[in-house]
Amino acid sequence: MWRYSHAHTSLPADTPPIDTPLRSIHHFQNRAHHFAVAQMSSYKEAKEAFVSDTTGSSLSQILQISSVTVASLTLFFSLSTRLAPSSASFNQPSNRFIIETTVLAVPILFGLTISAERPLWLTLSALVGAFMLSFQPRYTMFISPKRRDSMRLPSTPTTPTSQIPIPILPLPSLTTYRANMMLLTTICILAVDFPVFPRMLAKCETWGVSMMDLGVGSFVFSQGLVSAIPFLKDPAYASAPVVPKLLATVKKTAPVLALGLVRVLLVKGTDYPEHVTEYGVHWNFFITLALLPMASVLLHPYMQRMSIPVLGLLITSAHEFLLHKTSLQRWVLSEERNGILGMNKEGIVSLPGYLAIHILGFAIGTLILPPSPSHFRRRQKAIKPDPQESSNAVYSSRKPFKLSQERQLDKTVIELFAYTVMWWAIFGVVAMLSGGRMGVSRRL
Repeated sequence: MWRYSHAHTSLPADTPPIDTPLRSIHHFQNRAHHFAVAQMSSYKEAKEAFVSDTTGSSLSQILQISSVTVASLTLFFSLSTRLAPSSASFNQPSNRFIIETTVLAVPILFGLTISAERPLWLTLSALVGAFMLSFQPRYTMFISPKRRDSMRLPSTPTTPTSQIPIPILPLPSLTTYRANMMLLTTICILAVDFPVFPRMLAKCETWGVSMMDLGVGSFVFSQGLVSAIPFLKDPAYASAPVVPKLLATVKKTAPVLALGLVRVLLVKGTDYPEHVTEYGVHWNFFITLALLPMASVLLHPYMQRMSIPVLGLLITSAHEFLLHKTSLQRWVLSEERNGILGMNKEGIVSLPGYLAIHILGFAIGTLILPPSPSHFRRRQKAIKPDPQESSNAVYSSRKPFKLSQERQLDKTVIELFAYTVMWWAIFGVVAMLSGGRMGVSRRL
């Protein structure tokens, strides 16, 4: 019976039979272990090869897939404001979960898998459904006077600038953006190991853009966006000593850094398949996320003296200059991995690029988080050192202004649209000047 099993398990031919002495049984166990290790090694190589050498897709393809998310949200909000009030079953937790999953999650899942080649039909289907629902009467949610008052800023007289904190009102659009970003990220991470997930959406090997690369950048952008909150809430925070702020930031980001270190130990300890050219031998994205807020704190003195978007552009320009005018780019893309820096060169060298994205997200946070998009700029202009005040005074109170009592969404939309046009125009000019040779690399 043993010899029958032996013939059908593809074990090595010299494996001893079961009726041998005890030392032969140990020999069999050792050979079986080596056989299992060989199988694991081949699996690891196959897994790494499956996610390697990808070249990505195009910006237009990524935008088409991203449009599925916007269309699904449009359809869901139409359902919530048209059908929800007239249907008692809509608001039951179990039914609402099914509806939210069907309308918000399933289209994104299809757009990232079986419909990735033609995602526009999903977008058009959702928009047609939302358009049909627009003929239904719209439900106006009743907001109690007490809740309405809580959504407004307290009426404040003209107050010295040094005493004005910028309140952060609820911003549902930001919550929606971050929730959908997490949903997209979760689906991509779980689906990338299966053939149904197109290789063009996986992270690019060296050059190119893909959906998963966009997800990494979106996480950094979102982190920078919410990092502006303490900068806005406390006018004295920007000019406070850097060292205490840095220590407080290290304390806040310590769990993320610990998660990155634990991931390194688990991956190395279990010999889990990994993509070394992604961030390096030991580096990973959690370490990058933990270091960015610390680097941002070091730039606070410069944020007081210059435009924050300009600061982000200066960082990315200096990064590009070093890549193209020195041997830095050739070193990163080479096979050389000597020393701890060489082993983690992708994560280290890409850090300034991620910092630039973080700073640009920080700049957008100063626009959309305050009640008015111009509020932060006006306060920064009003903040000037007053030589006649004591050395402990941080701000001059000679230039007061009043807070807007409600969020000015129309002005925010106009300003964000202007920034969108400006950034796309700059991208187009740079692309034309480069003559089509402008490459994008996540390793740099």
